[in-house]
Amino acid sequence: MRLDRLNEMEHYIYRCGNVSLENLSEHFGVSINTVRRDVGELLKNGTIRKVYGGVIATPAAELIPISHREEANLDAKKTIARLAAEQIQDNTTLYLDTGTTVSEIVPYLINRQNLTIITNSLRVIEGVSQHPNINLFTLGGFYNGEISGFVGITVIDSLNRLAFDTAVISTTGISLDSGLTIGGYFEDPIKRHVLEHSRKRVILVADSGKFDRTALFSFGDIKDINCIITEKEPPRPYREKFQQLNVEMIYPQDLGAKRNEETD
Repeated sequence: MRLDRLNEMEHYIYRCGNVSLENLSEHFGVSINTVRRDVGELLKNGTIRKVYGGVIATPAAELIPISHREEANLDAKKTIARLAAEQIQDNTTLYLDTGTTVSEIVPYLINRQNLTIITNSLRVIEGVSQHPNINLFTLGGFYNGEISGFVGITVIDSLNRLAFDTAVISTTGISLDSGLTIGGYFEDPIKRHVLEHSRKRVILVADSGKFDRTALFSFGDIKDINCIITEKEPPRPYREKFQQLNVEMIYPQDLGAKRNEETD
């Protein structure tokens, strides 16, 4: 199947770094014209770029190992996850991405009725598999251990065929100038696709350390989300921007109330 070849080709380029069209033709046993068509399709994802005589993997920012990211700001992540779960109703089809904060939501969803979760996150898959009352649809592809999730064109192809009510996504950074950014270039096209094709609500979960922070790849703008959930009140410029764009802000109410009392 062409889709399988595209997926394998994408990861072959990623492993090699720099590959000629002739090399791709020989390795995959297809004509140069077929390689050119396949490369044209892969260029749409932004994970590779053309160079003279071939293609090169887009440089990626170094990712913090997931084991370290899981431990960082764990209390904040659990607070955000609890608030995010409160936004998920019964009879919902929900997309959860590979963020470590996102995976913390699962334990708070176990009592939902007729809930379907779509995900490419191995941690979410492992968590949901322990609760047979939750319907689970997994997005398979190339496994990336740095994010503990599946990536590649097969994930995007599957997303093209699915509809979900709510998407919960994560980000490496959020800034007024660069919008929503991520360090891993295999995550970038997936997150972009979710933002562009979500039919209803997109919830961004981001702890306070993500504000005024940028990473290598910009996958969307603040206007692309409907709601942001964080563990404390966002800085004033962001509150004003969210209000301007009609983006709902959710954070622990006691902190907001305390701030209002101090400013009265």
